[in-house]
Amino acid sequence: MRPSSRSARRDPPRTAVGAPSAPPPIARWGALRSWSILNLSVFLLRIVREAVDRAKQTGFYAQLGALEAVVFAWAAIEALLNEQAYIAINVFGHGDEIVYHALERSRPAFDRVQATLRYLYGSALDDSRQPADHLKHLIRLRNGLVHYKFRDPDVVKTLNQLVQLGYLNEPSTPWDQLPIAWTGQVKPELAVWAYHTACDTAVAIADLMPDDEHHREEAKIIRANFERELV
Repeated sequence: MRPSSRSARRDPPRTAVGAPSAPPPIARWGALRSWSILNLSVFLLRIVREAVDRAKQTGFYAQLGALEAVVFAWAAIEALLNEQAYIAINVFGHGDEIVYHALERSRPAFDRVQATLRYLYGSALDDSRQPADHLKHLIRLRNGLVHYKFRDPDVVKTLNQLVQLGYLNEPSTPWDQLPIAWTGQVKPELAVWAYHTACDTAVAIADLMPDDEHHREEAKIIRANFERELV
C-alpha cells in the first residue's frame, strides 16, 4: 500500500516487514517521502548492500551473500519498474494498467524491461552500452539460479563472461558438465558487481525520464535512492 500524502507528511518514515533495523541515510528518507510514495525498491537495494558485506566473509556465508545480492539486485530493478508504472498510471494519469500488465507478462525479462521503458518514456536502455549488458547477465544469473537452469547455454555464456571479469572462479570442468551448480565458484566481487549493476541500471532509467517538473522530481528520487555507496 502507498501512504496518502497527508499521512506521509505527518508520520515518521515507515518500514516494511523484514526491513533492516538500520535505516538508510537521512537524505534517502527525504527522497522516499518527497513524492508521498514509499519506494520499496530502495529496501530491496538495502538487502543487496548488506549482502555485499556478508559476501566478504569466508566459507559458506560468503557464497550466500553473493547469491543473495544477485537475487535481490534484480528484484530491486523489477520493483523500481513497477513503481514507475504505478506512478505513471495512477499519479500522472498516463498509460493504462491493463495494457501494462499484458506487456509485463508477455516477454522475457530483459525484453520486458526494454518494452516497459519504451511504454513509459518512449525510449529504452542502449543495448550497446552499460549497464544494459550487465543487466542481461544479472537476469540470466538470477534466472539460472531460481529456475535451476544451471546448464542453459545463455547462463553458461554469462558464467564465462563473469569469469573473465573476475567475479567467478573458473571451474576445472566446463560449466555445463559440473556435477553441482555454479554457486561454489562465486567470489565476493560478484556481490559488488550485482549491487553496482542495480544502482547503475536505476540511474540509467532515471536518465530516460522526460524533462518535465514531475519526472525531474521522480528522477531525483531514484538517483538519491540508488546512489552507489562505497563497498
